[in-house]
Amino acid sequence: MDKDSIKEKISCLRNEMTHLWGTTFLFGGTSLMLLLRGISGVEHLMGSLGLIVSYFLFRAYFIRYEEIKRLIKKMEENSHEF
Repeated sequence: MDKDSIKEKISCLRNEMTHLWGTTFLFGGTSLMLLLRGISGVEHLMGSLGLIVSYFLFRAYFIRYEEIKRLIKKMEENSHEF
């Protein structure tokens, strides 16, 4: 991979991370609100499912983070070769 394609990949991953972070907090906050304020069992069930979804979104965020770190390291190694 050349330096420009790595930069483009990093940019795409950062954009995905931004969306994942926002979605995680929307799901997590709404789910906590449903769990804490919910009256019916359906609201508690939806809150629990929302927390599970937000957990997976949070993990996906950090998978992208590790990928960016790997790409930056690869880009630094490539710059030392020239």
